[in-house]
Amino acid sequence: MEELRQAIRSLIRRMELAPTPAGSVEALTLDRLHGLYAAAERAQQAGELGLLFGELRQFWLDSIGWCSQLSKDIERLVILHDELSADG
Repeated sequence: MEELRQAIRSLIRRMELAPTPAGSVEALTLDRLHGLYAAAERAQQAGELGLLFGELRQFWLDSIGWCSQLSKDIERLVILHDELSADG
Protein backbone atom coordinates (compact mmCIF):
# COMPACT_ATOMS: atom_id res chain seq x y z
CA MET A 1 0.00 0.00 0.00
CA GLU A 2 2.88 2.34 0.75
CA GLU A 3 4.12 1.86 -2.80
CA LEU A 4 0.79 3.14 -4.12
CA ARG A 5 0.82 6.15 -1.80
CA GLN A 6 4.35 7.01 -2.90
CA ALA A 7 3.43 6.69 -6.59
CA ILE A 8 0.45 9.03 -6.17
CA ARG A 9 2.50 11.51 -4.14
CA SER A 10 5.32 11.44 -6.70
CA LEU A 11 2.96 12.18 -9.58
CA ILE A 12 1.34 15.02 -7.64
CA ARG A 13 4.75 16.57 -6.97
CA ARG A 14 5.80 16.33 -10.61
CA MET A 15 2.53 17.83 -11.79
CA GLU A 16 2.74 20.69 -9.29
CA LEU A 17 6.07 21.74 -10.79
CA ALA A 18 4.44 22.45 -14.16
CA PRO A 19 2.00 25.29 -14.77
CA THR A 20 -1.57 24.00 -14.75
CA PRO A 21 -4.16 26.46 -16.03
CA ALA A 22 -7.49 26.35 -14.21
CA GLY A 23 -9.94 24.05 -15.93
CA SER A 24 -7.26 22.20 -17.89
CA VAL A 25 -7.11 18.42 -17.96
CA GLU A 26 -3.94 18.64 -15.88
CA ALA A 27 -5.62 20.77 -13.22
CA LEU A 28 -8.63 18.45 -13.09
CA THR A 29 -6.33 15.44 -12.83
CA LEU A 30 -4.33 17.07 -10.06
CA ASP A 31 -7.53 17.74 -8.09
CA ARG A 32 -8.51 14.07 -8.45
CA LEU A 33 -5.05 12.94 -7.39
CA HIS A 34 -5.14 15.11 -4.25
CA GLY A 35 -8.43 13.49 -3.23
CA LEU A 36 -7.10 10.05 -4.07
CA TYR A 37 -3.96 10.63 -2.04
CA ALA A 38 -6.00 11.79 0.97
CA ALA A 39 -8.09 8.62 0.75
CA ALA A 40 -4.96 6.48 0.32
CA GLU A 41 -3.54 7.97 3.51
CA ARG A 42 -6.58 6.65 5.41
CA ALA A 43 -6.85 3.30 3.65
CA GLN A 44 -5.36 0.11 5.00
CA GLN A 45 -5.59 -1.83 1.71
CA ALA A 46 -5.61 -0.86 -1.96
CA GLY A 47 -9.02 -2.49 -2.42
CA GLU A 48 -10.58 0.23 -0.27
CA LEU A 49 -9.78 2.70 -3.06
CA GLY A 50 -11.66 0.77 -5.73
CA LEU A 51 -14.40 3.34 -6.25
CA LEU A 52 -11.95 6.24 -6.51
CA PHE A 53 -9.72 4.34 -8.90
CA GLY A 54 -12.77 3.42 -10.96
CA GLU A 55 -13.57 7.11 -11.25
CA LEU A 56 -9.95 7.93 -12.09
CA ARG A 57 -9.92 5.18 -14.74
CA GLN A 58 -13.07 6.55 -16.37
CA PHE A 59 -11.72 10.12 -16.27
CA TRP A 60 -8.47 8.86 -17.83
CA LEU A 61 -10.31 7.08 -20.63
CA ASP A 62 -12.66 10.00 -21.31
CA SER A 63 -10.42 13.02 -20.84
CA ILE A 64 -6.69 12.39 -21.08
CA GLY A 65 -4.93 12.15 -24.44
CA TRP A 66 -3.69 8.62 -25.07
CA CYS A 67 -0.19 9.50 -26.22
CA SER A 68 0.52 11.97 -23.43
CA GLN A 69 2.93 11.46 -20.57
CA LEU A 70 0.03 12.11 -18.21
CA SER A 71 -1.87 9.19 -19.72
CA LYS A 72 1.12 6.92 -19.14
CA ASP A 73 1.47 8.14 -15.56
CA ILE A 74 -2.20 7.55 -14.77
CA GLU A 75 -2.06 4.15 -16.43
CA ARG A 76 0.85 3.20 -14.13
CA LEU A 77 -1.19 4.20 -11.08
CA VAL A 78 -4.21 2.22 -12.27
CA ILE A 79 -2.11 -0.87 -12.96
CA LEU A 80 -0.36 -0.61 -9.60
CA HIS A 81 -3.71 -0.31 -7.83
CA ASP A 82 -5.09 -3.30 -9.74
CA GLU A 83 -2.06 -5.41 -8.86
CA LEU A 84 -2.16 -4.47 -5.18
CA SER A 85 -5.92 -5.06 -5.01
CA ALA A 86 -5.53 -8.51 -6.57
CA ASP A 87 -2.83 -9.40 -4.03
CA GLY A 88 -5.26 -8.69 -1.23
